[in-house]
This record gives sequence, structure tokens and C-alpha cells, in this order.
Amino acid sequence: MIFQLPISSDLRLDKSSHPIERLFDRIFAHAWISYALIFVLQLKIIWNMWKFRDLTTGDTSSYFVDAYRWYEHFHVNFVWSPLYTAFYGLILQATHGDVLQATIFHRVIIVMLATMGVLAVMRSLMPAALALLIAAWWAVLPINFNTLYEVHLFGLLPILVAWLAVAMRDTPWTWAWALAILFASTFLMRNEDVVALAVFAAICGVRELRQSRLVAARRSVFCKGRAFIYGIPMLCALFLIAMFYWRSIVRFPQIFQALHLKHTVNMCQVYAFGYAERHPDWTFSPWLECAPLMQAVFGHSMPTLVQMLAGNPRATIVHFLWNLSLTFNGLQVALFNMMSGTVNPDYAPVSTNVTAASLLSIFVLAILVAGGVKLIRHWDYWFTGWLRERRGLMLAMLSVLWVSVPIILVERPRPSYLFASTLVIVAAIGFAGYVLLENRRMIFAKVLAILGVPALAFFTPSYYSTHQSDRPLYTDYLRLEPSAALLQSANNRIIFDNYAGELRNYLLLQSDGSQVFDYGILSSRQAPQTLDQFLDAHKINVLFVQPRLMDQLASMPTAQRVLQEPESLGWRQLAPAGAGAAWLLLYRPPQN
Repeated sequence: MIFQLPISSDLRLDKSSHPIERLFDRIFAHAWISYALIFVLQLKIIWNMWKFRDLTTGDTSSYFVDAYRWYEHFHVNFVWSPLYTAFYGLILQATHGDVLQATIFHRVIIVMLATMGVLAVMRSLMPAALALLIAAWWAVLPINFNTLYEVHLFGLLPILVAWLAVAMRDTPWTWAWALAILFASTFLMRNEDVVALAVFAAICGVRELRQSRLVAARRSVFCKGRAFIYGIPMLCALFLIAMFYWRSIVRFPQIFQALHLKHTVNMCQVYAFGYAERHPDWTFSPWLECAPLMQAVFGHSMPTLVQMLAGNPRATIVHFLWNLSLTFNGLQVALFNMMSGTVNPDYAPVSTNVTAASLLSIFVLAILVAGGVKLIRHWDYWFTGWLRERRGLMLAMLSVLWVSVPIILVERPRPSYLFASTLVIVAAIGFAGYVLLENRRMIFAKVLAILGVPALAFFTPSYYSTHQSDRPLYTDYLRLEPSAALLQSANNRIIFDNYAGELRNYLLLQSDGSQVFDYGILSSRQAPQTLDQFLDAHKINVLFVQPRLMDQLASMPTAQRVLQEPESLGWRQLAPAGAGAAWLLLYRPPQN
């Protein structure tokens, strides 16, 4: 198969007799029109992200620390998606270290690249009109462009590149490059890609074994040639992996300890999150307080998956089955940005619309079933005329689909973990639609694509203009950033607000001996203690008083002195200047 990205993949469409359809065919013959339409649509939807979106919370702030290492010294942490943090660091360099600009614009770039890649893959699988409609479907879903953490969408990009390598030309070289890309992605992005790597490697092995039987007389020459063809891309992948390992702050043998910690912390958190859903009376934080639960259930505070199975197989299987039961909800959110169920398959809140999600699910299922039945009945026609020259890409996509099995069972069916698998399902829906329409009724898809996608781009409002954020995290960051150098000193014990972890990361408060607490620590204050006595007892030397805490403390007589006369107690008001402010940043030298 010869496939070039700029060329339409409508390779077997009959010549249209209707002049309007012939006009549509000429339009879709120019690939740049489809790419321009989808580019404009996606850009319109995410427009003003840079004005109204807050700094990303959670994991992104942790990746920011590694990105800043790349920005300053070209260092990475090999254990934590070094390809992504290097990219994030490059955007930091381009924005001269501006935290908000780098975080927003690296998301914009990832979103645009992913959407254009989705269109390219779909154009290689189905007629251009259907490919454009599928890409538009992908582009408008907030679960994709507004994903909780950018790293998950970035992890889709190597997969798209591997798929496109196979789609461009069905040769051993393109298969070898796809295999090498999956190999590099396993080490440099998402470790779970090892499943796709193993399956695709097996497919490549079977393919080459079949080829070798056809040239039995020259088998030794054939094997040497294949070793060279597969060896060169793999050496390039190994070189790239070695380069990142060379720049890593974590190396052998510490890398095994870091991988172990990454795995055990993940297992602790994901099990605790599901446990909290099954046991509402367990009210602790699954992110910060999961260790006692794991100790009680499995006999280890931080067990591996193998230790979980050995220590309490029943509890582990219950965890697996619970995650599996959320799969339908997860697929609905991935496909429609809403679900009909009651249990959220994600960590962030998702929309629930029983009627709409159910009707859309029935509609999609009907397309898949009807298209599948028709495909089986006319298999020879579709295989020889369309599927055979695309089987390499389809096998590569099915290889990645297997990654969803351990993810769903062990983690949960979060759409952000299953971007590639979602694309396989969406591609199946699109192709089933093509089988149902065939060439004779493709005019409906062409009209919908030509008129519908521009209409979406014109009439759909910017998501971020209608979902504006007050940027509370960025506001906190701006208040604290002028004092960052002082806050970065060693041995500080700091109380921030609910964004304690994010502020610690974005402000790079990684000094030895420093600790950052959220306002939860204040709940342990005993009634007779004044606020100053409590802070002394816990050796707190930095207090960030937000407006909501200011209102709470203002009604407490035991806190008045700290708020109104901090200098008399040895505190210095770092910000803001003057009295009567709605917030305070207080500092005193750390205690030994």
C-alpha cells in the first residue's frame, strides 16, 4: 500500500454522476482542505485557553519540576516520562520560564498535534469525508482537549506516529520504524505501552516468518536483510533512550528503587480510590492516606501488584471487578463526554445525562452491529477492495487496544488512560458507517462533512470563553512568586492552602528539610492553644493566609495577634504591603 498523508484516501470511490458530488470529491481530493478545517475547528474550541484556564493542578505540577530541570540543565528523571518533561522544558525555554505561558501553550501544542494526527490516521482508514467527521467528533469533546493532565494526551502522540508509519507504506521498513517507536515510547513515555510493543512484535515476527517461507531458497540472505531493516530503527530508538538516560538524575541502581516506588504508590492510590467508592464510610484521602488501608488489607503499606494478589487475592479480584464494572461508563465518557451510570470512572467530575448518553450509546452500538454484519456478509468484497491494503495499520491499532486490558483492571477505565483505545473504537465506528453507506450513499457523509464541520467551527463557542476560571491556583502563585527565593531556603516549614502540593512544585520548593502543609494541619490545634503557640509547636515559619482563612481566623481571639501584630511575635509580613489586606504572607527564620 502506498499512502501519502497529503493525498485523500478515497481510493476506491466510484466516479459520481451528480455534479454536486463531483464537486465534493474534488474538494476532498485536496487533503489540505480537511486539515485546515479541522485545525480551525480545534483552534476555535480551545480559543482563549491562555486567558481563562488556570494552571494545571495535580500531576502536571510534579512534571513541571522535571521540566524545569530540562529548562535549566537539560536533565530529566528517566522514570517519569522524560520525553514529555523534555518537551515541557523546551516550551519553558521558549517562554523564558513563564510558568503559566509554558503550561498553557504546551497543552495547546499537544491538543493541536493530537487532533491533526487523528485526522491523518482516519484518512488512511476510511474516505476523507468520514475521516473529517470522526476528527471533528474527537476535536469537540472536552474530555480530549481539556483532559486533566497533559501528559496523557502527549502519550498518544508516539502511538499516532507509529500508526502513521505503518499507514504510509506497507513495507518492512515502515513496520520496523513503528516497532521502534513503540519501543522508545515504552521507556520514554508510558511503561504500559510494553503490552502493545509485545503484541506488535509478535505480529511482525509472524509476518516475517511467512515472508521467509516464500523465499526458502534465499532464507539466509532474507534473514540478514530483515535483521538490518529492523536493526537500524531499533538502534535509533536505543540511542534516543540512551541519550535521555545519560541526562537522567536517576540512574542504575537507584532507577529500580524509583520504579518500585512509582509502582507501589500508584497501586496504593488506585486501590484506595476504588475502595472509597465501594465504602463511603472510609473518608481518608486516597492520595495521601492510603498506606494504612493497604497495610490493613494486604499486610504491606506499599505492596506491589504481585504482593496484593499474594496477600489478599479476594480483595484484589474485587478491585479488578469493580474497575471492570466501570468500563461502560468510561467508554461513554470517552465517546460522548457524558455517562448514563452513577459511578464516575474518572478522577475529575464528569457529566451525567442518562437519556442522552443512553441514546447515543444505542445509536453507536447499532452502527457497529449493522456494519459488522454487513461486513461479514460481503467479506471478500471489502477485504480485497479496502481492508487488505490497510491491514498493517489495523493490526498496529489492535496491538495498542490490548493495552486497555491491564489498565482497566488495575487502574480504572479513565478516558485519559485510554486515548489510543478510544481512537480504535472511533475508527471502527467510522468504518462501520462506511460499510453501511457504501459508495452509493456517501453523498450524505460528504454533505455533512462539507457543511457540518465549517458550521461547527463558526457557531461553536470557545469552550474556555464559556468555562472561565478565576485562576485561584495562578493567583496564589503570583502572590507567592516574588518571595520564592526566600521560600526555597532549606528547613522551611510552610502552611499553604488546598493547593499546597501544586504551589510547592510550581515554586520549586524542593530544598532539603523543607515541608509544605495544607490548611488541614490547623484542624489539629487544641482549643487552649493560641495560633502562635500552635505554629511554634509545629515549628511553622511560613504562613500563607488566604482570604477564606483570614475570615475564619478573624473570628478567633487566639489568632488576632498573629494577624494584626505579627511583628510583635517575631513574624515578618512579606506581602502584601500595608495593612488591611485580604490575605497575608508571614515569615520568620526557620527553627532548628
